[in-house]
Formats: sequence, structure tokens, C-alpha cells
Amino acid sequence: MSYPRPSARTSTGVLLALLLFSAIGAQAAFASGPGPFPPQTVADPNAVCSPGQLPTQWKDDLHPPATIRVLRSRGPNAGHVETANFWDYVAVVMRAEYSTGADKPPLWMQVGAITVKEYGWYKAMFWGGGRVSTTVDNGDGTTTTTTECYDVKDGTADQIYKPQQTGTDGTVYPGNIPTAPIYRAMAQTWQLSMRKWNATKNVSRLFLTGYRSGKNVACGADTTGFKIYQKSLYDCVNKKLTLEETLRKYFEPVLLVNARAQDSLADSSWWGDLAVLSASGSSTAWNVYPGKVDGFGSAQSGTFSVPFNSIVGYSTGNVDLPDGTNTSATDKTMLADVVMVTGSKVYVARATGNGLADAGSGVDTGVSATKAVFGDFNGDLLMDVGLIHANGDGTSSLWVMTAKGDDTFNPAVQMWTGPYDMTDSTMFVAAGDVNGDGKADLIMRDASGNFQTAVSPASCSPVGAVATSCASGSVGAFALGPMTLALADPGGLGNARFVVGDYDRDGRDDVIAFVGGTSSTVFGMRAKTDGSGFTDKASLWSSSAQNLTNAQPVAMNVDPDGMVDLALVQSASVQWLRTIERSAGPAQMVLASDFPHSGKDTTPPSVPTGFTAVAVAGLTVNVSWNASTDDTGGTVTYRVYRDGRAMGSAAQLGRTYVDHPKAGWHSYSVKAIDAAGNASAATTKVTVKAVN
Repeated sequence: MSYPRPSARTSTGVLLALLLFSAIGAQAAFASGPGPFPPQTVADPNAVCSPGQLPTQWKDDLHPPATIRVLRSRGPNAGHVETANFWDYVAVVMRAEYSTGADKPPLWMQVGAITVKEYGWYKAMFWGGGRVSTTVDNGDGTTTTTTECYDVKDGTADQIYKPQQTGTDGTVYPGNIPTAPIYRAMAQTWQLSMRKWNATKNVSRLFLTGYRSGKNVACGADTTGFKIYQKSLYDCVNKKLTLEETLRKYFEPVLLVNARAQDSLADSSWWGDLAVLSASGSSTAWNVYPGKVDGFGSAQSGTFSVPFNSIVGYSTGNVDLPDGTNTSATDKTMLADVVMVTGSKVYVARATGNGLADAGSGVDTGVSATKAVFGDFNGDLLMDVGLIHANGDGTSSLWVMTAKGDDTFNPAVQMWTGPYDMTDSTMFVAAGDVNGDGKADLIMRDASGNFQTAVSPASCSPVGAVATSCASGSVGAFALGPMTLALADPGGLGNARFVVGDYDRDGRDDVIAFVGGTSSTVFGMRAKTDGSGFTDKASLWSSSAQNLTNAQPVAMNVDPDGMVDLALVQSASVQWLRTIERSAGPAQMVLASDFPHSGKDTTPPSVPTGFTAVAVAGLTVNVSWNASTDDTGGTVTYRVYRDGRAMGSAAQLGRTYVDHPKAGWHSYSVKAIDAAGNASAATTKVTVKAVN
């Protein structure tokens, strides 16, 4: 049961409580945030909160919190703080803020699930100082005061959370009850998060998403980079945009993270698991190796009746759509399954959480295939199958079977054809999203060593009151454009093995080249943000410590951070190279067994010298210091502290600072911060008196 809501009041203004659309009733949106970076510390919760009443202070920005602390304004605990299960919290808020009345289309619900989750997640990580105190008379002339600290309020200042309500007679009855479409959208997007680059720390971070009512304008026309506006979001739904296209409309520049892309064994931390197929007589043996911090664990094993020598390609990915009946975050339909393609059939081995189910007898493709590529070609968050077919005249075609969401696929549809024989064993061909629209594109390395791409156009149908807002060349269905040059032969890759994956976490797939031998190197070629091609190759890793001549690279996200790693498969071993975010470049790789001992700067810069703080008339304090040095020779920035609290919204390059405090005594210090985010110890405090 849902109820009309009053006008929503946020810290920045008053919003309308009800929006009317032509086809669906959208609801007012309340969550509003200040920006992408953590707020300044407002108080020490250990000092101001009663024992057992601390805010959540969640530390993980890749996995949503387990719980959240909510100040209740209604229900039996009105005026007090409840610790709510975070999954249940998001579902209840979704019902109020994205799904009052009739159920909404999948895109609407998916955007709602992500933005509601990320707002609460951020609040559970960075305490805003919220607390409420209750004093009880003990009856003996003394009183006891309890201070309960919370992450969010269950009202329009934060998010509407009404799992139950209390009638005027004190009767407790259900509040906002989540529906199956809510749970389905949450299951599909629970592993997804958005990040922005923090130039101060030189790292990417989760940011505070907001959502508000907005105006009837074109999809994303009212973007601020931090909020969804629901009236224009409805136009995105009408125009049939993908989830990723929509999120980019509102939050660009944004880094999109999928932390569970290769989880087949259902560990609680979503580590990626490596599926390896090999010959076993006339059948196929499978091994699924669980990802670990320093390598892979012992494999779960079994066999399929599929002849191994008939397989032309296989991959792991999710091909199941949750049905919405699972009311927890442990829905096993979201695990990464194994899909195999032979010359004429597709087989699906469903991930069970402790291995793989039988692949069955397969489904006829209707198209003879010499190679297979895998990716989400229509942007519905499910992995599809691409069949590379030789046309017999020196040309080839791509036929795509889109996933239905029930372990089966739709009949093959020709999506691309061109004057290249991509069935040639010397040509590399793969599917990957190079332009960041959530749809797989076709990537090829031709016989001359040049990389070419056939990119999907924008999925936008010109409908509704703002029909003219679609870009030229937009289409309302999945498609691929012509093959165009993406990068001329960069040289030195004649013996390389190629894979595709997003190693810099920008939501666009890059090309990774592995050159194995007694001395081995990994090169990366980053996808350009406009989808026009790849940058020239850059070294990500090199080593002469072992012979990797026969190693086969597999692009996969082993540690659940959204940056693709590189598994190296040999007949007697499997290992992986971990991609780490760097300030000096987009990323680099280290052998997982060496992490975090190599490739990571943990040394802070020197403490600044010559620190002074001088008070002058007009409530002004002039602060200055000498330059700090860093062991890597990188850029050093500085943060000034007054009375233990950081000043300004970010660290600064300059070595002077002018402060205007209140009248009275104040202490000042400064810290140096290097490009990796390591902070020096603070300078000795200088205390001065600010005067008018």
C-alpha cells in the first residue's frame, strides 16, 4: 500500500510531490547531494554517540553495506534510530520514490535501483553528523541521556522509508511494500556502481547520487552530473535508451563499475572465477577456479558431453533474468554462466554457485559458425552470442542470438556483414563496448595489424514531445555501423594474443595484447571516450621471472573492482595479473601474488617545513609553508587544517592559504599529499588569535 506524499523538502529547496506523465505516473524525487567527494568530518562519532549507537561508517565502496541506520519519523519506533537491512531498505525506498502506483518499465526501475542504492550507500559510508538524543527520568532524581546516531532520515530530507506505519489508534500496518519489478531491477544492478575521479586524491570514488522531479525536457537535457531528473528520465524510457546510455546522459563524466561480472561460485565478495575447458576423451572437461587475492583456489570440476574439438568459442557471463521473487541480494540467477558455441549449436552450462550444471543437448543456431564472440549487443544486461559466418566469397557476417533471460536465445539475426574474412585464423575478432553505450561493438585486427571497429549507433527512437532530440544516425533497435579504422598497426604485436576488457574502469572496453615468452609484456590500447578508436599501445606489465610462451590470456575481473584483470592459463598452472588504478597513468598490472607489495606507492611525502600562521586585522590569518618532496618525484598538494578540521573543498598546489575564521584563538597545521593519496604527518600546530 502506498500513500500520497507531501511536498518534498531538501537542503536545497522544495520539490513537487507528484509528476504526471502521459503513460506512467512518476513520483517526486528527494535525494539530493553536494557532489562526488566525501564531506568533511563533522564530529568524532565515538565522542558524541552513545555506546552501541554509532553510525554505520561502511568502508567498502565496491560492495553495498549490509545495514543502514535510519532515524524513523513514523511507525512504532518514531523518534528513534533503526538498523535496517540495506537490501530491504533500498526496496522499500524504491516503492515510494520510483514505483508508486503502477509498475514502471525496466529502464526506469534499473535507474531507480542504482540511484536509490548509491545515495544510501554513500550516506552509510560518510556520516553527516546526524544524531538524536533522548533523556529518560530514572525515577530517583537522575536522568539518562542516550544519543543515537544515524545515516539517513526516513523523510524528504533523505529518502522515504516506510516499511510500516502507525494509525491514529496505535495500530501498526504495512507501509510501502516492494514489488517483483523492484526486486528484479535491484538484482540486475546490485553489483553496479558509479564513480567519479577525485583529482585531489588521484583515485576514483563513489559519489552521492541525487534524484529530483525536474521538468518536461529531453532525456538528460537538465543534467548536472550528479542527479537524475525524473520527468526527463521518462523521455529516456520513451526513446528506448539503454541503461548505460541513460546514466551517461545524467552523470557523465562517470566511471561505471560492474563488480560481479565473472562470479560463478557465489562467494560473498563477488570474486571473479575462471572457467577453463579442455579435452577429455570425446567430451569436454570443465574446471572453475575461484578467484583469490593472491591467485586462484582449487577448482570445481566436471565434464560435458559436448565434444571439445567442436567448440569454436566459449565465454562466461550472465544469461538469466531474475524473476523478482527472490527478496535478498543472493539471487543465484545473477551468477556468470558458461556459454559454448560449436559450428551449429549453442550450449549453456548454468552456474550453480558450487560448479556448473549440465549443458544439455544445445540449441541449433541456424547459422554455421567458424568463430564466436560474446557480449551484450542490445544493452539489456544479458550476455548474447555472436556467430562469425563465412559468406563464401571472401566476406563474412556477424549473426547475433540475443539472450531471452531463461538460459535460451532468440533466433540468430544478421547484425553486420563486410568485406573481411574474419573466419581466418590469423585475424583477431571480439565483441566489446568501445563507446560506452552499454551495447557490444565488433572489434577486429586485420591481416595488416590494424585495429578496426564496427560501433553501435545511439539507441534513440524519436518519439514523444521532444522527438527531435535524438542524435543523427540514432536507431531504436540494436545495430552495428560500418567497419572503420580504430588504430593503425602500433607495431611490435606480431606474436601477441589479444583480449578485450575495460582495464581503466571508464565503462569502455579496451584492447589488451599479451606477448608471452621467456620475457613477457602486456600492452593496453585504451578506447577513446568518443568511441572513435583506441590510443597507441602502452605497457601495463612486463616480467622475465617465468616462461609464459604457451600462456593463454583471459580478460576477466578477478578482484571485484570493475577493472578487468588478466588471467594467464597454462597446462599446469593458472595465475592472474591484477589491474590497479594509478595516478601517473590510467592503470597498470601486477602479478596478484605480489600485490600489494609491488606497483603501489605507499610512501608519504615529507612534512612541509617553515610553516607559519600570522593573524592580521579583519579576522584574517595568512598561512604559508615551504615545499614538500615526494620519493616518486610526482606532484605534491597540500591541505590546511584549522582546529583539526580540513579547510577548503580540496587539496591545493599553492603554498599559501588565507583563512577568515571567527574571532578568537585558533590552531593551524598543514599536510602534504602525494599523487597516490599518501599524506604526510601534520606540521607542528601554530596557534594565533584572530581579531577584527
